[in-house]
Amino acid sequence: MLIAIILTAGCGNDNDSDDSVSDPTPPPATETPELPQESSEADGSLVAEVNGQPITRAQLNAEIDAQALTSQAADPLAFEYQILDDMIDQVLIEQFVLENDLASEADVQAEIEALQEEAASRDVTLETITGYPPEMTDQKIREAVYTRAMVEHISSQVSDTSVQVHARHILVKNEEAARDVLSQLDAGASFEELARQFSKDGSTAEAGGDLGWVARGDLLQQEVEDVIFQMEPQSRWQEPVSSALGYHVVEVLEVEERPLDEQQLLQQQQHAFREWLEEQRTQATITRYIGPEAVSSPVSDE
Repeated sequence: MLIAIILTAGCGNDNDSDDSVSDPTPPPATETPELPQESSEADGSLVAEVNGQPITRAQLNAEIDAQALTSQAADPLAFEYQILDDMIDQVLIEQFVLENDLASEADVQAEIEALQEEAASRDVTLETITGYPPEMTDQKIREAVYTRAMVEHISSQVSDTSVQVHARHILVKNEEAARDVLSQLDAGASFEELARQFSKDGSTAEAGGDLGWVARGDLLQQEVEDVIFQMEPQSRWQEPVSSALGYHVVEVLEVEERPLDEQQLLQQQQHAFREWLEEQRTQATITRYIGPEAVSSPVSDE
């Protein structure tokens, strides 16, 4: 949750249309933050370990309780497992940040003080600003500082230019209709006129199916994006491209290195962050003691 908030707040918002096709050695463990312990035998049990760093049942329960104040889970178990996944990601972020000196405790304390001043100026509590109870506030601010540092580190490595494709498409409901459009195009029909007549993509039909300049990550339909980035300029894909929306007849008009606009740069940065996090998950030693991927029953750390 914090990752999503910081990525959005730090870089802007996506603006995709519903109809448009446009969707080695693990670091040393850090000190586990102390969270309030409930009077339960399960408090000392482990729910996961990340490169040897434990996540306890007490920590997980505290996070579940805090998020339950603003979220209603239709499936409590799925909710619990998702929160655990988020906590594992957060540990991976913190371990990398501390190992690579991307942020320090001084940064955390400066952020706490800044938020305390903001809270005082607004005559509210710090907990009102963070959305977490007092016993969790410092740790949640710490997580936010580490995540922001990680996002900034990755974003600084993303180029502000990329290979982009100027493409157009005609979206129809079934393969037969797509092949009929292809036949008409092969016979010399105008792509723009066929798009206006047949395309089901209301956001591009009147523009002759023009998708504009597309960077990697711009399109909602991954199948179409994968195809157009294989194509040469002034070419047509000779088979219908199937997606969840239907079938696409696709042409590429131009291919060139171009500057990314603000939204495209944000998407590239988000993509880079997701790839980095997936790589960390793959390289880390992660052991879950609960959930579908559990290796055994939870064990006690006492």
